[in-house]
Amino acid sequence: MKRKKIRVQPQGFNPKSLENLNRSGKKVYYGEEKVNRNVSVSAAAWNRLLVIAQGVECPSLSEFVEQLGRGYLLATASSRQTQLLELQKRENKMRHSMTVTQSAWAKLHMIAKGVGARSISDLLERIGAGKVEVEVVTDEQPALAT
Repeated sequence: MKRKKIRVQPQGFNPKSLENLNRSGKKVYYGEEKVNRNVSVSAAAWNRLLVIAQGVECPSLSEFVEQLGRGYLLATASSRQTQLLELQKRENKMRHSMTVTQSAWAKLHMIAKGVGARSISDLLERIGAGKVEVEVVTDEQPALAT
């Protein structure tokens, strides 16, 4: 049995296809595109981060991290040192995904160093464990990252 040769034509450009779009694309917040980032934190810390984000009226954890990086939220080392149980120290960390702008992500590295965290994942773990407190900046200007 002979096989037929199938010729595949390259797809052409239809000028009306752009006219038929009913969406203009993604909205750009903060003047720049957001990038997908991954952080590794324990499940307990992640759940507490969600509660903290709701407490400061952030609709998502991505927006919480964005506002933290932009200085609208202030992260300070907690005056009360919370002891972690041995189980919590050994708890497996899970990778979570969030979208954050490049500039906010870069400032988060400085904030992490300022509170003694090794990485952004460690910073979020400490916030989730209660070792780092987060408060809303009440001034018009965002706080500078230290």
